[in-house]
Amino acid sequence: MNEPTQLELNSNYGYIYEIECLLTGHLYIGKHTPKPNEDWRTYLGSSKALRSDQRYFGKEYFTKRLIEWADSAHDLALKEERAIHALVNSGKQHYNFSSEDGYLYALTPEAARTMTIHRLSYRNLKGLKDQRSLLIDQIVADPTNADIYRERVKLFSDAVEILYFRAELHRAIKEADLRTSAKPEQLKTTTSCARMPKNRHSESTPSWRSDLGY
Repeated sequence: MNEPTQLELNSNYGYIYEIECLLTGHLYIGKHTPKPNEDWRTYLGSSKALRSDQRYFGKEYFTKRLIEWADSAHDLALKEERAIHALVNSGKQHYNFSSEDGYLYALTPEAARTMTIHRLSYRNLKGLKDQRSLLIDQIVADPTNADIYRERVKLFSDAVEILYFRAELHRAIKEADLRTSAKPEQLKTTTSCARMPKNRHSESTPSWRSDLGY
């Protein structure tokens, strides 16, 4: 972690930071104006999706890096806009999609598509699959516009796969925690109970997704 000193934090108006999820590689760019004597490690972003993943996986799987300092509110806003703009159009996976205004940063259809997919991936699983089914029905009902509907189906399918991937990571973390905390004589029984189901595409939606308000 690129951790500044307390003197540096107290001497600057604010800073631009980057947070990375070590499990998924997703990045988040944000700005922050620290309170006097605020610990660098206490503020880990404001994005709903980011904070939900921090609760879901554990904060130990996230790192925070200082990008640059700012000397005023105006300077802070400009530098954040520039940094988010660069991230969104870099092709990297990111969390900077929580606001509809975020789509203004996308310069290419590919960048906009990435933002849409990851925004969808934080919705309810059943809702995603229901909407995908409706689009498939539209392909049959209106084959002359099938190209449009097929692309939308692909968006929802990609979002579902990302959702499943996060659920698999979460299960793997829980299994590892159980193995670490179990006594030797309990290990065989504990890992057996925690084994992942054969069908990884569980129909249940992780409860943390309700925190996002979708």
